[in-house]
Order: sequence, then structure tokens, then C-alpha cells
Amino acid sequence: GKGGTLLITGEAGIGKSRLTDELKEYAKSQDIVCLESRGVFHSRLTNYGIFMDLLKNYFEIKSSDDEIEIRDKIEKKQFIENVGSNIISNINSLLSPNLRDEGLNSDLIESEKKLMIFNALKILLAAGSQHKPIVLVLDDIHWVDELSIELLLFLINSLSQYRILFVCIYRPPREDEDDTRHLQKLENELSHSRATASIEYIKIALTTLSSSDSQKLLESILAFEDLPPELKKIILDKASGNPLYLEE
Repeated sequence: GKGGTLLITGEAGIGKSRLTDELKEYAKSQDIVCLESRGVFHSRLTNYGIFMDLLKNYFEIKSSDDEIEIRDKIEKKQFIENVGSNIISNINSLLSPNLRDEGLNSDLIESEKKLMIFNALKILLAAGSQHKPIVLVLDDIHWVDELSIELLLFLINSLSQYRILFVCIYRPPREDEDDTRHLQKLENELSHSRATASIEYIKIALTTLSSSDSQKLLESILAFEDLPPELKKIILDKASGNPLYLEE
């Protein structure tokens, strides 16, 4: 089968996590490998931060592991012999704090280092997907650095024929935020790739509940048929159709 990309966007509390959790549970029930990582506010300060965290989760690497322990954990994966020793070395350099600055052939210029990292992740995921299908979940990507977005777009376009589903979750850009160009770049390039039929791409924009749906959810939560109308109205007005706010 082929892979694809799913974008899930919506404000906090709108249901992105619940939808993603259902997807992950289904993937696991089908013996699909689920790789996860999440952006945080300071992620923009670390190049490839969300991908380094994803790889650490996948290889079960701890912050206390040294270079030898990290390499051992990488080499234990069942499919890893298919990627080549140079790719293993590059992944090890990316994940080992003491090797990161001096690894990846320190004499190379930055563009060459970037290409080596991009190709290492591509080959690693391609090899893994031939062993089992992969769902790669990247949450809160509105926090990630621009190099992570570049890498994500590279992987999406270069691995479209492999059994990999990229799930990207983010909050819609806000007018008072200047640093949202990377999200616009992601959406624009995916739309272009879809238009040229080079990738499969779906965007789900979650919105607030309607008044009637909000009322149904409220009644199911409280289970009080005789809830005073005045109290209902206060709760519904405060929540503004946000499921999380209604539950709280």
C-alpha cells in the first residue's frame, strides 16, 4: 500500500487529542507501528528537535544513555541491518549529545550535513515501513523549528510510495503571532503536491460544536434532566462550543 498525510487542526480543547488517540488505538489493533513526538514551546530553539525526540522514543533511548548504549539500542531493531552502517552512524550522531557537534562529518558544510540527516531519516523510515506499516504522529507542530518542517516535507514527498502515514496536529495560526510562516509553508507545499498527484493529503479542521450538540453533550455529562435552564445557559455560553470547556 501507499502512504499519505493527515493534518488535524483546531483550537485547544476542540478534540484533536481525542481523535488522534482513536487513530493510534486503531493502528495498534492492526499491528501498525505508531511513532510519536510532540513539539513544546522551546522546540523552536533545537534543530530537528521533534524528530530527535521521536527517534529517542522509538529506540527507547534515555537521557542517561551514552554513545555505546545508544548505538546498541539502535542496532537491536529488527530491520536495522537493511539501512547500512553509515546510516546507523549518522542516526547515532544525531541522538548522542557528545557526538552531535563532532559527528556527521564535522568538516562538511551545513547544507551537506542537512542532506545527510534528511537521507538518514528517509532510509530508516523506508526500511521500517517494509517491516511493518508506520503511523508517525507529530503533535503541536506549531511549536517546532523550521528545519523540522523542511525535514517533514522532504519525508512526506520522498516516502509517498511507502506504508507510512504522517499525522500532523497543530493549533491554527493566530493573527498576533508572527512566526507561523512554517505552517503556511507546510500547507501550501502539501496542497501543491496533492494537485500534482504526487501525494495523498487530507486536512481535518475541527470546529466548535453547534448549540444543539453542545446541549446534548452537556446533558450527557451531567445526566440531570431537571438542570435549571439558567445554569445551562451560563455553562453553554462560557464554553462557546468547546468540548473540553464543557466537560470542565
